[in-house]
Amino acid sequence: MALEAWVYPRSAGNAIDQDFIMKWAGVTTAAYGFQVDATGVLRLVTNNGITQSIVLGTTHLTNNTWQHVAATYDHGTVRLYLNSVLDRTATGVLTPIQTPEPVGFGREAGCACGQLDGLLDEIRVWNQVRSASAIAKSRAKPSGHEPGLVGYWRLQESTGSETTDATGHGLTGNLQIGAAWSTNAAPVR
Repeated sequence: MALEAWVYPRSAGNAIDQDFIMKWAGVTTAAYGFQVDATGVLRLVTNNGITQSIVLGTTHLTNNTWQHVAATYDHGTVRLYLNSVLDRTATGVLTPIQTPEPVGFGREAGCACGQLDGLLDEIRVWNQVRSASAIAKSRAKPSGHEPGLVGYWRLQESTGSETTDATGHGLTGNLQIGAAWSTNAAPVR
């Protein structure tokens, strides 16, 4: 599994966890959460249905700046990347459970918990692990039809309450309360 996005935090390190990509709605049905931790570093949480693993990055995100973030999970090994640079590797991480919960961007899908104070763009979810070189190669280049790419939301609609999945898989995203379009786009085109 791999998760990627461009993020523009306004208040990373404000003592509140803020969500990027979440498949989470209560501990028993949670699978994973990719966030900026309350201290301002990357955070990936996995849940096996009973307990959780938490992996924290080491580098603080910069406020009011676009940054590319990525997390990979491969049989208990997690790697966190900030701007295509490996930030942390952890082993022995719990396998996320399979759950029917929806994926939320910028907050949990089922509640207004962990709302991101900032912007998200170019969100990608993969069903395969991506290498550091693959992440670096595609972070500034729009994709859409690569093998293993489950969903890709470019977030370019600028109006309405839906965002189209650029993979053609039909995974339309719905904007929730508190979400708004922005003309401040990630440096990807």
